[in-house]
Amino acid sequence: MSSGGVFDVDSLTSRRDELEIETADPNLWNDRARAEAATREKNALERELALYQRIETDLDDAEVLLELANEVDDDEARGEASQKFDGVEQRLDEAELRQLLGGEHDASNALLSINSGAGGTDACDWAEMLLRMYLRWAERRGFKTEILDLQAGDEAGSTGSCASRPSTHRRAATRLSPV
Repeated sequence: MSSGGVFDVDSLTSRRDELEIETADPNLWNDRARAEAATREKNALERELALYQRIETDLDDAEVLLELANEVDDDEARGEASQKFDGVEQRLDEAELRQLLGGEHDASNALLSINSGAGGTDACDWAEMLLRMYLRWAERRGFKTEILDLQAGDEAGSTGSCASRPSTHRRAATRLSPV
C-alpha cells in the first residue's frame, strides 16, 4: 500500500528493513552516536508501522461487522461498527498528528512561558487558567511536565501565580518533555 503521501507504509517498511540490517552489524557500535540514532529511528518506525497495522486491522473489522449488521438488519451491530469506525478515525487523527510532529526536533523538550503582563487581576487569573489547561493537555498526552518558575501573588482573586511585587506579574515557565 504505497501512496507516496503522508502514510506511505511501503517506504516506512523499506526504511525499517534497512535499519534492521544496519543495526545487526556488530561494527555499528564502534560509532556510538550513529548506532543510537539508527536504533532510535528504527524503534520510531516500528511504533509507526504498528499503529498503521492496528488502524488497518480495526478498519477491516469494522467493515466486516457493518456488512454482517446490514445482512441481518441488526441496529445494535451497526452501532458497534460505528464505534469501531470512530476508533479508527481517532487513530488516524493520532497518526496525522505524529506525522506533522515528526521532524528532527519534535521529540525534544519544549519550554512554555506564560506571562500576564500588566493586565491586573483578570490577566493573572487568565494566566493561571492557561497554565492549568496546558498542564492538563500535556498530562492527557503522556508528557512529563515540570514547573521551573512560578511567581505567587497576593492580589485579590489570585490563587497562587501572580507576583507580589509591583510591575511583576504572574509568570510560569513549564517544561514539557516526551515520555
